[in-house]
Amino acid sequence: IDVGNQYSIIPKDLLPETKYVCTVTAYNAMGLESLPSNEVSFVTPPPNPSIVSNPDGRTLTISGKPGNTIDVYQSSDLQTWTLLTTVVNLTGSVEVEDLNGSSGNTLKFYRLKSRGESLTGWMEIHGLDDPRADNNNDGISNFFTFASGGDLMASPREAFPTMGKTTLGASGGQPEEHITYTYTYRENNADFAPFVESSPDLVTWKDASADTVVAADVLNGNGTRTITLRETEPLVRGQAGTRYYRLRFIPIGQTFTNWMKEREDNGLPGGSTETGPGLFYVFATGSDLVSDPLLTHPSVGTCEMVINGLVRQYHTFRYTRRFGVIGVDAVVETSRDLAAWSDASDDFVVTSTTLNGNGTETITLRKMVPISVEPSGAHYYRLRMISSGS
Repeated sequence: IDVGNQYSIIPKDLLPETKYVCTVTAYNAMGLESLPSNEVSFVTPPPNPSIVSNPDGRTLTISGKPGNTIDVYQSSDLQTWTLLTTVVNLTGSVEVEDLNGSSGNTLKFYRLKSRGESLTGWMEIHGLDDPRADNNNDGISNFFTFASGGDLMASPREAFPTMGKTTLGASGGQPEEHITYTYTYRENNADFAPFVESSPDLVTWKDASADTVVAADVLNGNGTRTITLRETEPLVRGQAGTRYYRLRFIPIGQTFTNWMKEREDNGLPGGSTETGPGLFYVFATGSDLVSDPLLTHPSVGTCEMVINGLVRQYHTFRYTRRFGVIGVDAVVETSRDLAAWSDASDDFVVTSTTLNGNGTETITLRKMVPISVEPSGAHYYRLRMISSGS
């Protein structure tokens, strides 16, 4: 694609669920062309589901990818949306009845939100009835095959987690060895998120995210994603010790109502905490899933980018949220005086989304314009977690 003297382009007519690999070259007025840049790959998302209201005004036909779970929202004013129902689309098309649908001068509006492929839909499509069973006798349960995306690979065993070591150069010149842990999971998964734990004795297990960083995050182009974690502390020569890792898949797609019900069943208090944010914020950010709730607090920083040989600094905003939550939207707002706030979504671009391996994900945003051209004076940002009606 020849983009002329433009620095960016949005490719069009891309196929859904397809891996694309891109490189960039530059050429001058004489037609001399540079060597290709490094490769960047990405996988396009699945097609959006669609909804059609039938002539009776009460029956809705929903079309989309077979096996996906879809939330159906309704509204009478395009402002307030409520969850009508959740359906599993097994065949590519499913009908939903709204007993209070459009009639006379009353209009109803609908919108869809795909939650991804569900275990229930996957098992029905494949004729399975027990997630714990091993129907093809390969030594792997149906559940693990689904959650890890093993059925999308040449062999389900390719999805098994592995441990290894990597060598990094230290500031003192001596290379340091770090333990790594690599796992794969189904990316378009409506039901479960990967959760990595570590143990010194196979008895006591803890969240491993506090002691590791994400060293690699690779989209495999087949519907799976591979994450490599690296321990932050290097191995110490001559020091004996044992450590174990395990991969669990924990349920996602919770609603605040169900989460509060679980707390009540476990004898935990409701309402707002006296020394911290309310429980809705705790639920939305997933701060109950991490070793230190402060780790989920938003933060503002800066990053550098080199454009046309010039180093430019940009403001960044980072926040953490519960992965796969239903009925909660994260909204970043900006203010110059802490009194009037406005939606800042048009000011930022998402630069990274990192699954933390504990049921949360961290989103990093970067301002569209460099700091040098931003208006002078104070800039404030805040994160609001708002209910989207479920």
